[in-house]
Amino acid sequence: MDQTTVDLSSVRRILVMRLDNIGDVIMLGPALRALRQNLPSAELVLMASPAGAQAAPLLPWLDDIISWRALWQDIGKPELRPERELELVEFLRGWGFDLALAFTSFSQSPHPSAFVCAMAGIPHFFGQSQEPRWPVLPASSFEMNQAERNLHLIESLGLAVADQSLFVRIPRSARRSLAKVTTGAGLDLRQDYILLNPWTSCDSRTYPPPRFARAARL
Repeated sequence: MDQTTVDLSSVRRILVMRLDNIGDVIMLGPALRALRQNLPSAELVLMASPAGAQAAPLLPWLDDIISWRALWQDIGKPELRPERELELVEFLRGWGFDLALAFTSFSQSPHPSAFVCAMAGIPHFFGQSQEPRWPVLPASSFEMNQAERNLHLIESLGLAVADQSLFVRIPRSARRSLAKVTTGAGLDLRQDYILLNPWTSCDSRTYPPPRFARAARL
């Protein structure tokens, strides 16, 4: 596995790894857009958790999706079954990826992903970590938000980022469902609304609901 001699113009198939939650996958959008704009002929395959994979249809830059509960990322703490992990290695090998990119938060390590990709014979891997050891790049600042951190990895590859905005493609079925729900609730969609969700999958990131309500009233 090498990270110094990759010719991005020759890359045909890229494994994009974002193995945690649905919101993290949505914030991957600007990085996916930049990959598509810089490497228009490359196939982009997202590897995500079952929860995160639900967001993939909202991101129009993807060509395919791999749904997988990664042992080192799953908060459900699944049982260690070595044969399952070896199956993952062989499964990824069968795809014939030229390049793998592991996108992580500041508190996560890309090293397990790097090891799996090396075992699967993927020749090039890039990630970023507070513990920069081969084949991982130095991490971005703690002060960066998640979307900016993702773009930092893209720019580390020498790729240009023309648009940093978030975008999701809303399916027609979702629009019809929204119309049904809002009509039943007596809401007028000609008015503007803000949808607030104070909950997170991680208690340490949950803002106290009373303070959230106070912020909403502002």
